Amino acid sequence: LLYKRMGILVNLPKQVKEVINTVENINFDLYLKWYNHIQAVFNNLNLNSNFVDFIGQIREQDLYGIEVCSDFLSRTIHPEDIDENQLNTIRQEAVDLLDSIAESGLNESLKSYVIEKLNQVIESIDEYPISGKIILEDIVKSTISDVALNPAIFDEIKKSERGKKFWTILTRIALIVAITAGSIQIGKDVIKFLPDASKTDNNIELKIEQKDNKEDLV
Repeated sequence: LLYKRMGILVNLPKQVKEVINTVENINFDLYLKWYNHIQAVFNNLNLNSNFVDFIGQIREQDLYGIEVCSDFLSRTIHPEDIDENQLNTIRQEAVDLLDSIAESGLNESLKSYVIEKLNQVIESIDEYPISGKIILEDIVKSTISDVALNPAIFDEIKKSERGKKFWTILTRIALIVAITAGSIQIGKDVIKFLPDASKTDNNIELKIEQKDNKEDLV
């Protein structure tokens, strides 16, 4: 867990840089003046490092630059936080389903797929205070891509009540992330793969990330 959180922390500067690079007509060098030094400091972070020495490498001008960058992004992109109660509810539903998935009647391949996704959901919610919506977005994108490339995944999993519950959890995450982040949109061509999406009044489209390889999970 510690290694994973360190990995998330080390990756944050890169994520900020990627977001800044999507904004037009700004001085990238000005807003990312802190980036190279902070990235170098984070890249050298390891469990054997002395925390005092690590913090000592972060300069005052770096903190000021990060503060300026954060203020700019918050005013430009207007990100919305996901309601903590919603996340906690979804997390508990995922935990409960994970405890009972052995009795789902799914074949071992699909069962492993569902277990892997549920664990990802739980971990991404636990890491939300650090990583924000990025990991949740990745789960939604990868799952929708899996289903788009291999519709049998959806058809087979939904045959059991626990399978239907799994898709309901994924649907709720997709809608929450889409509404708050705006970066994931759910299109009509994939609505049929999200059991509850067709019941919502939200006009959302999904941009699916294509995979290079199709994996037969059934």
